[in-house]
Amino acid sequence: PYPGSTLLIYDISNPAMPALAGSFAADDSVRLIKVVGDIAYTIVGVVDEKLVIVDVSDPADPQFVSEFAVTPNHISDIAYSNDSIYLTVPATPGGGLRTIDVTDPLTPTLRGTYTMSNEFANAVAVLPARVIALGGSAGLLLLQVTTVARR
Repeated sequence: PYPGSTLLIYDISNPAMPALAGSFAADDSVRLIKVVGDIAYTIVGVVDEKLVIVDVSDPADPQFVSEFAVTPNHISDIAYSNDSIYLTVPATPGGGLRTIDVTDPLTPTLRGTYTMSNEFANAVAVLPARVIALGGSAGLLLLQVTTVARR
């Protein structure tokens, strides 16, 4: 692994004395992380970033679960809601929002995209009523999540 490429897991049961509980060596720099239950969703990489899913149920021995490549491959923020990971991709053209279905962490799949033509997507938050707040170079954009039936 490269310098700075380790996910460190701390026991903070005593906030005055955090203790290193375990670590996970990634193949590149760990940049962003969202922990939900026993799963850590991490963005790994500096140039060719990807979503890497890690099982942290045993903090002393975290385990690689799967990874998912995102295109374009620069990711600026991550959010989680209802078995989905939301990623902002600040690229022009073609960037915007990518939604990854992580219902089964072993097989993450692309659920949907929202493409921005002339703006950069920098931040994402999931609000009540399936509304996604997407912060970008042109300001705040609110998106209503809808489900499209597949044929």
